[in-house]
Amino acid sequence: VAGVGLQWDRDMPGAAKDARVRQQKRGYAGFVWTPDDPRYRKVFGLLEQENPSSLLDIGCGNGAFSEVLVRAGWTCSALELLPDLAEEAKRRRIRAVRGDTSDPFPFAEGIFPFVFAGEILEHQVGDDDFLSECHRVLAPGGTLILTTPNLVSLGNRVRMSLGRLPRFAYDEPHYRIYTLDLLLQKIRGAGLRPVHISASHVLISRSSPRRFLAQTLGRFGEWMAGVYPRFGEMFVIVARK
Repeated sequence: VAGVGLQWDRDMPGAAKDARVRQQKRGYAGFVWTPDDPRYRKVFGLLEQENPSSLLDIGCGNGAFSEVLVRAGWTCSALELLPDLAEEAKRRRIRAVRGDTSDPFPFAEGIFPFVFAGEILEHQVGDDDFLSECHRVLAPGGTLILTTPNLVSLGNRVRMSLGRLPRFAYDEPHYRIYTLDLLLQKIRGAGLRPVHISASHVLISRSSPRRFLAQTLGRFGEWMAGVYPRFGEMFVIVARK
């Protein structure tokens, strides 16, 4: 999730932009990718149905997500903003390229059967341009898998009814947050066709720190997100070119 765009910083002096990158890096330093995260569990469940192929991981961080796929026989390329994370991804046998997701992707047109954008879209000022680039690098008939927070999840509806701010909406550097209708409109506007709509979980998942609740209700919360994705915490969308 670390390869966020800096489109609004483009005209900043070099020193100021470097400081901004360092600030973002500090913000993501505490992020730990875990395979039991419900959104990734669902993404892996989708990819397990496919034959190993070539995938572009946009904003790959240290490459831990793609490394799982590499071990399963996939060929993974990646785009990552932060140079030290890109180097770590390379050590995990991922073809990582350093780049800014607000710029045109440094890849040829139509070369990836799969593109994964996990928790990246909400960081884009130019989200339409970002989705257009995903479409451009996808092979004909290729698949985009995208995850992003849900503004009106059941949890956020409860929070706002109590006068609290919704989760994710004001988290720096989140520039966008979506309802399902808006997200699907954006995806279709980029020339992509949604074929699977799900979400990570409703209120609780099996990765909850409260072990008793995770064991008793977590599986139900994840199942509910597949049936009622509008109430889920993180959208999981599959779209085809």
